[in-house]
Amino acid sequence: MGDNWKKTQFLGAGSYATIYLARKVDSPLSDSIPVAVKSAPCEDSTSLQEEGRILYELRGCKEIVQCFGEDISNENNEDVYGLLLEYASGGSLTNLIKKYKGNMPESLVACYSYMLLKGLCHVHEEGFVHCDMKPTNILVFPSQDGTDVHNVKIADFGAAKKIGEEEILTPGSDSYHRGTLLYASPESVASGLHIPATDIWSLGCIIVEMITGRSLWTGRRKDLIKKICFHDIKIPEKISGNARHFLKMCLAKEHKKRWTANMLLNHPFIVKNLAALPPNFNDRVMLSLTNPFGRDTWVSTYDVFSTPSDPGEPADLGLVWNSLISC
Repeated sequence: MGDNWKKTQFLGAGSYATIYLARKVDSPLSDSIPVAVKSAPCEDSTSLQEEGRILYELRGCKEIVQCFGEDISNENNEDVYGLLLEYASGGSLTNLIKKYKGNMPESLVACYSYMLLKGLCHVHEEGFVHCDMKPTNILVFPSQDGTDVHNVKIADFGAAKKIGEEEILTPGSDSYHRGTLLYASPESVASGLHIPATDIWSLGCIIVEMITGRSLWTGRRKDLIKKICFHDIKIPEKISGNARHFLKMCLAKEHKKRWTANMLLNHPFIVKNLAALPPNFNDRVMLSLTNPFGRDTWVSTYDVFSTPSDPGEPADLGLVWNSLISC
């Protein structure tokens, strides 16, 4: 299958993987379904494969970026492991925040919050914590009905963990908390504790950013840690009472006082704003039912992106999941 697909455009790079846009070579451009390929050299792909395992467990949720499966290809004489993902042509939530420049309507903020809460409900119910909720990890799929309400989905589970999974952490180190400090919760910064309430705090930070166009916190690392742990939260002033209470329930300093994702879905801020939307709104976030790499919901393939110079044999990593191949 190596000559059927090609990585056509560099999209970005993270701490352990590189992301490319890919298209099927033998299809007209207008008919070609673009996908995103998140890849890393096989010898450095442990973290990426762990993310794949989590995405496999979370498959089927409309508000989480869909992973079609995995691949090992030989590219430029190097074995490369890749995750085959939905492509979000609208970029990330960061792009939308910049577009509105601090003037995103509350009704729109509530719509996006609703989608994110639906995704977090699934993540938490399946026994995981995302640990790195932030605008750049929320991808935008442009509206198909001509409205300003796009579809947003949670992506990048590279920092995710199982609920209750023990961790060996060193206080004061950069790895003491998972994820990004600007969106880190007090308990994760102070105690290295990562629980579902941690994601809810991060969601609160994201909502403040959608409303104001600015991060909840500013400053260097040491200042940020002090502010997160000890400073009072500054809720945006010119917002409704419902939005204000919603944010307080997300940004309670004591994690036990934060509302769960399920509770927040029933908050008036969400319910009243969604009541004004068309009845079919709940169906507008689409789950791709067609896997461009095969008929199964998850595929494990070889050589989809292998270069013709020296395809070689796929690496025998012992890390491509035999249990998934037949799924």
